[in-house]
Amino acid sequence: METMLDDCISKYVSRAKKQRQTTETVVMQDLVKSGYDSVVLQLYTRYKSGEITFRKVAAELGND
Repeated sequence: METMLDDCISKYVSRAKKQRQTTETVVMQDLVKSGYDSVVLQLYTRYKSGEITFRKVAAELGND
């Protein structure tokens, strides 16, 4: 899969790759995982407050 990055993300990935001595793929995987974790937390918070159902959480995560 090829990903187009905006300039800010591209610069971050380049810098993180050098600092962590890893590959661009690993840095991108970490960014995606962090974003996914953030989405899950936001959905869980909405579920916990009664704003949405657990079924809606599953649907939003693509598990409907």
